[in-house]
Amino acid sequence: MKRKAKELLSGASAIWLVFFSLIKPHSESLSLLLFSLPLFILAYQLSLLWGIVFCGAVVIGLRFLLGYQSLWYLLLVFIPAGLVRWQQELLQAEFNREKQRLEKNLAAQNKKITALEEKIARELFNTSAIYEFTSILSSTINYQEILNLAVDTIYKIIPYDACRLYFINEEKGELYKGAGRGLMEEEEIENRLPIGTGLVGWVADRCQAALVADRQKDKRFQYGQWEQNFSSIMALPLKSKNQCIAVLEVVKTEPSAFDEDDLRILTIIANQAASAIRNANLYSQLAQQAITDPITGLINHRYFKIALVKEMKRASRYNRNLSLLMLDIDHFKSINDAHGHQTGDRVLAEFSKRLTSVIRENVDLIARYGGEEFCIILPETGQAEALEIAERIRQQIEQKPFSEQLELTVSIGVACFPQHAETSEELIKAADIACYQAKHSGRNLIRLAKTQ
Repeated sequence: MKRKAKELLSGASAIWLVFFSLIKPHSESLSLLLFSLPLFILAYQLSLLWGIVFCGAVVIGLRFLLGYQSLWYLLLVFIPAGLVRWQQELLQAEFNREKQRLEKNLAAQNKKITALEEKIARELFNTSAIYEFTSILSSTINYQEILNLAVDTIYKIIPYDACRLYFINEEKGELYKGAGRGLMEEEEIENRLPIGTGLVGWVADRCQAALVADRQKDKRFQYGQWEQNFSSIMALPLKSKNQCIAVLEVVKTEPSAFDEDDLRILTIIANQAASAIRNANLYSQLAQQAITDPITGLINHRYFKIALVKEMKRASRYNRNLSLLMLDIDHFKSINDAHGHQTGDRVLAEFSKRLTSVIRENVDLIARYGGEEFCIILPETGQAEALEIAERIRQQIEQKPFSEQLELTVSIGVACFPQHAETSEELIKAADIACYQAKHSGRNLIRLAKTQ
């Protein structure tokens, strides 16, 4: 629109000049006045240099053609017009440059504001996730729940391709996997590795954090086989009372995926997790002590009764067999009297180990019932199989001498559900009566409970 107006103004000025150059004006002053207005406008439109050239040419031509003597003074009109136009162009150019500079600065400030807003939003999200993490941690003492919660929370804040939490076994000098997510879960071969192996082993050995932006360019460490598939790696220790108890490692395939802020956030999560793990371990130890006999390491009388009720409910629900063995070491009192209670304790500990070697691991359950009496819960075991197990135990005890070359025997009572009892108390009583009969029948014998 502005350009069209400019073109129309220039055209009108040119037509005005042509028209008055063709007619004979009534007076020279009137002619100068009439010439001045369009020439001033045209000179203004053409700016200083082209305006002077054009108007100078017009003045000279009119002077020779029309004989005006004062036309030279018209240049005094044209020059100011060109100067005004020229100054305006300079000011417009300066205005445009300043406008561009301000727009550029504004764009840069907007970019900074956007980046700051994104950072604030990210920090708020991280804070919320960490708060949620710590809130859940404070409400659970389950060891595995804590580990799974830690690796899941990390993924919310710092997306990774794989994450692993390794625990340190100082006695064996190795790391073993406690929890994992992502690509490395399928690599079962890496569930255990020596301390010092790979970046995670380096962190465990020195108890220091490590951030690797690009594995191929960072030659500070010797990387493990499982780490060769990734470019970005973060690993840091989990400390409890200034002792490294575990190592957390997150990896990603693309380089420069992690930065110092990520390491800072990961450190906060690791510290919270370490504290929760320590508390869970303490609770687990206390809980284990509450249900464990300190001499034999077997479950105690109290927990045995709880476990038996649970197993009988399961057997009743699924219509399965269940057997109970009641064992009594023959003449154990004479061992304490002749050799002392310390020797008796050693005999009890060795006796429990032999029982453990005979039964099915993670299936059967052994308990110290009291004194020299022991119970074994045999899930999904019928009468015939229970008698076979009892005989193996009897032979295991009889054939091999104990500490200080002591020779022992054991009397065993066998009771089965549902043949001999319908409740846990009835089953215990039936097995106890059978064991009593074995002892009073000559000891080193096995007796089966009577059918109801």
